[in-house]
Amino acid sequence: MQDCCLSPARHGDANQVSSSPLTPGAAGFPAHKHNVTERMSGMPYVTVKMLEGRTDDQKRDLVEKVTGAVSETTGAPREKITVFIEEMNGGNYAVNGERHSDVTP
Repeated sequence: MQDCCLSPARHGDANQVSSSPLTPGAAGFPAHKHNVTERMSGMPYVTVKMLEGRTDDQKRDLVEKVTGAVSETTGAPREKITVFIEEMNGGNYAVNGERHSDVTP
């Protein structure tokens, strides 16, 4: 499957350049005949930040459920949804002026 930016049938003349700052044409790429929202609507990126210590099974479950929820609510195809898990240690996380590692055993 070709990326929409590479499909001549979709865009016509590949030498046409757009002047809009919101299209790839502004950076010297072929101009698009459909809008940015249409191109980006199927590519949600989700970042989950949490304290370290979850098991691989918990992370796998989390990614599956987040992907399902995003697909269901936005209509994005599951294969276009990317989930990032950022783990923090307790020394790098604070609430109410206290580091998590300082208040938990």
